[in-house]
Amino acid sequence: MISAVDAHACGEPGRVIVGGVLDVPGATMFEKMKYLETRADGLRKLMLREPRGYPASNCNLILPSTNPEAAAGFVIMEQTEYPPMSGTNTICVVTVLLETGNWTDSGHPTGRRVTFTNSFAIEGHYFNFSTSGQWLWDELQIVLPPGRDPYPIVDAIQKKVLEVTGETAKQAEKEWQGVARSKDTAHTLTAAPAINVKPVVGGVEIAVRYITRANERYQMRAQLNQAAVDLLGQDLVAPPGAEATPASPTTVPASPAPKIA
Repeated sequence: MISAVDAHACGEPGRVIVGGVLDVPGATMFEKMKYLETRADGLRKLMLREPRGYPASNCNLILPSTNPEAAAGFVIMEQTEYPPMSGTNTICVVTVLLETGNWTDSGHPTGRRVTFTNSFAIEGHYFNFSTSGQWLWDELQIVLPPGRDPYPIVDAIQKKVLEVTGETAKQAEKEWQGVARSKDTAHTLTAAPAINVKPVVGGVEIAVRYITRANERYQMRAQLNQAAVDLLGQDLVAPPGAEATPASPTTVPASPAPKIA
């Protein structure tokens, strides 16, 4: 009898097989995946096709790890393929192991590692950005109406975000570098804000991603939202050498007001 737990990550279903299947031949997770794909694909079809499965379902098979540093391994099975990596399936697997297994017994302070078929991800090229649970990435989104040049706003908002989040970003980088597994990894860690501009329905979206402490998230977001409102109320397309001045309170904008999320 096969035992499985149905889970989901943000609505993406990920069934996890926790018992009833013997270990699969192979020295690595990739070899185990290829064995299932070429010689034992019946398991995937059994779990994903009706009456047990449905078109949107995915399945994960937990196996003994082939990496001594990992607590478990797994192979991802989807409707048409065996993908080497899937974020939502990984979340489902780890959640099921934590909820049904004994992963918390050893008291690892920064989480657990699992082995999957993409060897790049298990050779130290990734980093847990929330080792102490206090840092997270947040995002400020602004939609400018059509016809308005977004780049003066982009420059002004980027400067403001750097001003507000600069000290927090330095502290986060210092902590990450202190627990990085290698010097090469430490040098690549950055908490600098990132900005993205793209056309959307109704105008141009400016999205700024920045680091914040978890317990200061809403305070910082409110501060940045207010700063964005203040900037949008200024005439940022001033002549060279002239300072930006606030718009007159009696001025009626010729275009719809920007949306801030």
